[in-house]
Amino acid sequence: QSQPESTVAVPIDSANVNSATSRFNNIVEALKQGKMIALTIEATSNCNLSCQFCGMHSKAYDLDDGSNGKAARKSKGHMRLPLFLSFVEKMRGLPPLKVLYYHGHGEPLLNKNLEKMIEAAVSAGLTERTVIVSNGTLLTANRLVKLVEAGMNEIRVSLDVITPATYQRIKGEDMGAQVVQNIRACLKEIRNSNLQVGFSIDCMRWRDKASELYAENRLIEETLSEEVKNTPGANIRWRDEFNWIEKMGHAQTVV
Repeated sequence: QSQPESTVAVPIDSANVNSATSRFNNIVEALKQGKMIALTIEATSNCNLSCQFCGMHSKAYDLDDGSNGKAARKSKGHMRLPLFLSFVEKMRGLPPLKVLYYHGHGEPLLNKNLEKMIEAAVSAGLTERTVIVSNGTLLTANRLVKLVEAGMNEIRVSLDVITPATYQRIKGEDMGAQVVQNIRACLKEIRNSNLQVGFSIDCMRWRDKASELYAENRLIEETLSEEVKNTPGANIRWRDEFNWIEKMGHAQTVV
C-alpha cells in the first residue's frame, strides 16, 4: 500500500489486501521454482508530467467517467521505505532476479527513498541487474552518481519529442529543454567520471510521416546522437508508437 501525499486517509479494501498478498506469494513461489526472471517495482504512482498517451496521468481524456468500467486511475502515492524493506526481507535468500525494474505508472525519481530501496535490494542479492525507467525531468548528474553508487546498472530516459511546444503538448509540461539539459549533463558525467552504467534514451517512432511528431525523430538524433556515440554505455533506443489509453478501448489516438 503506497502512502498518499495528502493527509486524507485512503480506505483499504480487504479484498485488495488479500489479492496483493496472493500475488506476492505467487512471486515468491515463482522465484523458488526459477520461473521468474524479472520484476517491476512501482516506487511511486505520482508523476510530474501528464503524457497524453498515459493511462494514469493523461489529461487529454476523462478516464473516470464514461469509460465503461475501464477507468485506469488509482490512488497516487509513494511506496514507503519500511514496506519495501519488508519485501526485501521476505525475498532474501531466494534465487535472484535477472533484472529488477523501477518504473510503472509514476516517475520513480520522485520517491526520495529510491536510492535506499535500490541499495537494500542489491545488498540482499535480490537481483543481478537494476534498471530504472524515468522521464528524465529530475535526473541531474549528481542524482545519476547517487543512483549508480546505490547499485543501479542502467537508466532509461523516455524522451519521445524534443521541440519545446510539442513536448508541452504531448507531455503536459514545458520541460523538454530541462530533460535535454539533464541528458547532456549525465552523458558528460559518465564520460568524465568513467561511470559504469548503461544510459538509454528511449524514443517513440511516430507512425504518421505527415505529422509534426514524425520530424521529432530526426531532431532527437541531430541533437543527441553525437554525444551518445562518444559516451560508453549510452544509446538511443527506438520503439513503435504505443497509446496505452487507445489500447484500453475507450479513447482516440493522440495524433
